[in-house]
Amino acid sequence: MGRADYVLKIDVRRFEARYDNGPEFAPTINVEVRAALTRSSDRNVAGERLFRASAPAADNRVGAIAAAFDKAVAEVVGQLVTWVDAKGAA
Repeated sequence: MGRADYVLKIDVRRFEARYDNGPEFAPTINVEVRAALTRSSDRNVAGERLFRASAPAADNRVGAIAAAFDKAVAEVVGQLVTWVDAKGAA
């Protein structure tokens, strides 16, 4: 098995439901991830970036809140994959 060209380190900084309008209203979901891409050959940082996404929940119910978490996480992961693909191709 070969050695990977890069190492991706991810730090989840924020994964929260914020009830800015009070506990009776639907929250906004916030996800924030810091990523660092390091070259395996020389251990130099090839790139570092903060990714953020927010998604309002449609209702103040578990199902709607979970769906909003899914949406925010998918957005952050999509941004991350695009960034890693671009860095790896460079």
